[in-house]
Amino acid sequence: MAKFKNFLILSFSAIVVLGTVASVFYALRSDLYTVRTVEVESSVEPPPLSSQTILKMAAVPTGRVSLFRLDLVAIEKRLLASEWIHHVNVRLKPSDTLSIFVAYREPRALIQSKSGGLALIDGSGRVYGSANLVSAPDLPIIGGVTEQSADRIQQVLKLLSSWEASSAAAGFTISTVDWDDERGFRALVSYVMGHSKSNAAQVKPQLGRTMVDFGNDISSNLDVRLAQLANVFHYLSEQGVAVRQVWADAGKKIVVKTARGS
Repeated sequence: MAKFKNFLILSFSAIVVLGTVASVFYALRSDLYTVRTVEVESSVEPPPLSSQTILKMAAVPTGRVSLFRLDLVAIEKRLLASEWIHHVNVRLKPSDTLSIFVAYREPRALIQSKSGGLALIDGSGRVYGSANLVSAPDLPIIGGVTEQSADRIQQVLKLLSSWEASSAAAGFTISTVDWDDERGFRALVSYVMGHSKSNAAQVKPQLGRTMVDFGNDISSNLDVRLAQLANVFHYLSEQGVAVRQVWADAGKKIVVKTARGS
């Protein structure tokens, strides 16, 4: 009796295995699981690469291969070959659809490329693509620094990130950050003049611009210096004071040189 039970168990197991193999074999060859649709989603709108470009790069053999035979790793590698793309998520959806989500690099600044034009820089310091002041009007420009100057690029990115996180970001904009062999890092900062509550209604605000010297090492005591600069620029803005130069590299003090007539 025991032998008969074991025989039944083995027979049933074999039937299950054969059924599973047959199901997989059928799925691999069934038209129901042939890739017919590819969906493309992007992390930004509008994306720098069109859906048609992504589909061409992915090279998915729609209508010719089963979802179960599709090489998702190969598709990811083809897409990641683009310098614009940070990462991708390729996944299968029910029935006959493949979904591709493309996460693009987030530009933080512009820099002069090897070809002489402007290129983008992401938060990691990666230089990629091409741009101009029309397509990226709000990005600061890094000058006096080459693509090979990784350390200086990282310092500028640290400055921009810390500036945006500080109280200095409210109403005060860094438009350029330049490296000068004698003075170190210099940032061109814009601020609204005559913006106090007392004169906002009577006087049309004007835009002031001034160069801020940060010295050779931006990261040194940066948070303290930015807090001091925020106070300085808030005062200049409220009082409508035009400034020619600001030194934020003079130890614990912020030195301001006002324009003539201020």
